[in-house]
This record gives sequence, C-alpha cells and structure tokens, in this order.
Amino acid sequence: MMNDLTQTSFDYAALPAEVATKAQIAASNIKLRLKRTVEDIIEIGRELTAVKAELPHGQFEIWIKNEFQMNREMANNFIQVAIRFGGQMSDYLTFKPTVLYALAAPSTPESVVEKAIEKAESGEKVSVEWVKREKELEKALADEKRRSEEWRQQSFRERDEKREAQRQVDLLKSAEKPEPDSRQKIVKIDKIVPDNGPNHEFGAAQHSSKARSIRANSASTRVMASRFATGVRIPVPPMDRVRSSPDLTRAQVSGSLT
Repeated sequence: MMNDLTQTSFDYAALPAEVATKAQIAASNIKLRLKRTVEDIIEIGRELTAVKAELPHGQFEIWIKNEFQMNREMANNFIQVAIRFGGQMSDYLTFKPTVLYALAAPSTPESVVEKAIEKAESGEKVSVEWVKREKELEKALADEKRRSEEWRQQSFRERDEKREAQRQVDLLKSAEKPEPDSRQKIVKIDKIVPDNGPNHEFGAAQHSSKARSIRANSASTRVMASRFATGVRIPVPPMDRVRSSPDLTRAQVSGSLT
C-alpha cells in the first residue's frame, strides 16, 4: 500500500468507479469557480465537503493538492464558509474572500459577524484587520464577564462560609452554658417554704419537753445548793426505789428530797 506521506499524485483508478467519477466532476467544477466570488467560494466548499466524506481517510489532502495545488488550510476556509454562510449567501456578497474566511472561522463570535453585516450594509468597508480587532475586543469583554462572574461566585461562597462559621461558634457557645443545679433548687425551696407537716408538730413538742426538763433540773440544783450551804441534811432516796422506777424524773427525785 502506498504511503500517504510520499504519494504526490492522485490515482483515481484506486477508487471505486462511482467515487472516482464524483471526484473528477467536482474537480472540474471547482477549477471553473476558482475566481472565488462569494457564490463560488460557497459552492467550492460544498463540493469539497461532499468529496471529503467519500474519500478514504488520508486521501483528501492528497486529492486537493494534486488537483488544485490547494493545502488543507485553504480547503478548510472554503468548507467553513459553506457551512456557516451557505444558507444566507446574499448577506455576504460584498465581502472579499479573505474577509469571508476570517468571518467564517470557528473562533469568530456570531456578534462580530452580525456587526460586519451591519457595517457592510451601511456602506462601510470591512477588512480582515477590523475583524481581528473586533474578535480581540469580544474576547476581552467575554474574559471580563467571566472574571466578574467568578468573583461574584467567590463572594457568595465566602459569605456562606462566614455564616456557617458563625453558626458553629453560636452552637459551641450555647453548648458551654451550664444547666442549673437541681440540688441548689431544692435547697433554696427548703429554705423558703416552711414545713407544716406532722414532723413539724412532733419537733415542736419535743423541743417544749426538753425546755421543761431543763427548767426543772435548774430549780432542783438551786434547792440542793441552798441546803448544802446552810448545813441542812439532804436525804437520799433508797437506791432500790430509784432502780425500780426507771421513769422517775429528776424533778421527782428532787421533790422527794425536799
């Protein structure tokens, strides 16, 4: 098989008969239109597109070089014009071929194409340099718009991050506050609310009994001290009486001594 890189002539005999016929007819038509009016450029692009789809891979460049002394870049210019402007040919009839190629390039925004049409319709000249400047301007505007959008999104992210951080801080602060001690509540209530229940009455009665016992003991002590000081004999009750009466109070003993 012949190497594509070394092949310099195109062999129609190597193609199927139907494909070879189509390619030869297209070559004749293209040669007639190489004066390159806008209409011709679009038709050439259509012919090139059709043949490129039929030829085996790698054969298209060999074919255009052998038939038209055309390189791939030039062929792409024709094809791009046909694809982009083929359906509205009348809008581009006043453009030079070089301007048409520049406008048809994939890198040219649609806004630049629309400006070029408006400019041409108003009678102004559209040049390749003008197309390049407009493309650069559009790119700068698009880049600025993209950066502005990125900054806006970044500011939104930073705002959301700050809000989330503050929310976490608030949660930590609320978690650090101690709960009131239930035991302190009970003690405080006990001090404020008096106990009027049965235990309170029992305690009061017990306190009164102790007070009477203390007063009785004090009186007995004073009587005994007075008799001892005057020399009066203090009789002592029999011990068996005291032992036999465990409920005998000091007041009763003191009374028996008087």
